[in-house]
Amino acid sequence: VDAAVSQTVEQGLVWLINGPASILKEAVPAGVLTASAVLRAPPERFAVDELTASSIPDAWKEGETNALAIATALSAKRGVTLPWSTVQAAIEDAIRSRWIEIKDGGGSWPCDLAGARHVFFRIPSGKPDPAPPSKPSGLLTAEAVLEASGIQDLAEQVPDIAKAAVGNNLRFNVRVELGGEIAPDPDSVEKINELLSEVSDKLKLA
Repeated sequence: VDAAVSQTVEQGLVWLINGPASILKEAVPAGVLTASAVLRAPPERFAVDELTASSIPDAWKEGETNALAIATALSAKRGVTLPWSTVQAAIEDAIRSRWIEIKDGGGSWPCDLAGARHVFFRIPSGKPDPAPPSKPSGLLTAEAVLEASGIQDLAEQVPDIAKAAVGNNLRFNVRVELGGEIAPDPDSVEKINELLSEVSDKLKLA
């Protein structure tokens, strides 16, 4: 049972809370999955304007903030410690829609929770772009971070998924990430891009 719960948490299907631990879309550390742990549905995504100074003023000072301050403020807003994956997704959405931007010299993004206090953001000059349109009410999505083995498992299930989805609009949105705090080797990037191009010319690491 513990193994099954840990797997669903890591896949992003279930959110695990136990004391200060708030886990979603990452491996469950040893000792966190105990009798006192609470399992919940994943938290709802934040709208991009919920990360602005007018929405979470305690996180901002003189037009600047950092990722940890945002995480703390959003958690206070929801009344529960949020998993880092949820906060990271909210920041990514805000950056893509130009509601916030990474401050020059303000640290490397994306980062893990341990490095969140070292990544700084600011409000872009000028008026930010409108918030992205809301998801259609009839659209259901499933999201998880998959290792290479998970992609292989998914590929095996695609024919049955397509069969079960007959009559409905089924699409797979693919995001490939490589690297982190340290930039990946350029030769590796070039080789992977060559392989990705055999799948789609739109898949390219950049």
